[in-house]
Amino acid sequence: MDKKAALDALITSLKQACLGISRFLRDGEAVSGSVGTSNPFGDAQLKADMYSDHLLFESIRGLCVTALSEETPVPQAMGGSYFIVTFDPLDGSSIIDTNFSVGTMIGIWDSEELIGATGRDLIWSAIVVYGSRTTMLAEEKEDWLAKDLAGSRVCEYTLRADQWVKSKDNLRIKRETKLFAPANLRAVNESPGYRALVAYWMDHGFTLRYTGGMVPDVAQIFLKGSGVFSNPTTEVSPPKLRILYESGPIARLVEAAGGLAYYQGRPVLDVVITGYEQKVGMCVGSAAEVERFNSLVG
Repeated sequence: MDKKAALDALITSLKQACLGISRFLRDGEAVSGSVGTSNPFGDAQLKADMYSDHLLFESIRGLCVTALSEETPVPQAMGGSYFIVTFDPLDGSSIIDTNFSVGTMIGIWDSEELIGATGRDLIWSAIVVYGSRTTMLAEEKEDWLAKDLAGSRVCEYTLRADQWVKSKDNLRIKRETKLFAPANLRAVNESPGYRALVAYWMDHGFTLRYTGGMVPDVAQIFLKGSGVFSNPTTEVSPPKLRILYESGPIARLVEAAGGLAYYQGRPVLDVVITGYEQKVGMCVGSAAEVERFNSLVG
């Protein structure tokens, strides 16, 4: 199988696995309850976490070289060729019992090793929202094997009768916005810059839309056409977002749609990966507000 065909097969299998996760989540009894263990990051693991993790790993066996996940952040040999896959199988465990939207984040890397790589080595990314409907925001591009974002666009697919149907094409993120989703609001007590930023958003009539689920809070930026999601870090509030499984894939999608994704004043995609469990903070979305975050918070 040549490289392009291998990538096609990999993406198709990942989409099918997400269809399976969507079916599983429709069974309220199946998703409830912890399995009594924690992942290496200290998060309690639910049945849904473990099911989603297992399904994604099994779906790509034989189709890539290695794969890692937030639940299993150690490279697993997959017996395939060319690519490395990283994913957060089910983001939002803390809100799943309230029936808020949760999601999956996926990145495919064209790299022999992730340590020393950057998000610029991603070749494809997607996020899936399991809500009142199941949707996927996925990258499409003219040259499927290009790492460069030139020619890339973000499209929405909606799950209908067990088929992914394209429902929106070429989603773009405007430079200006009036919508904000501020994660880690406790940091306003630790960071004068973040306090000033949130005050600016409130004083200038911004609309607050924040669910506590990173996938839906970022997805709305694409679907509304603008917005900003902020997750700052301080000495009291260390980074929480895993660059391999969460912030890297999201940053690629955001840049492909014309937005910005920054951490400590530089693009998330330029952060050098030093470990499989590496965490960062992040501000993503409409460029004007990401730039404001950089100037006030850093």
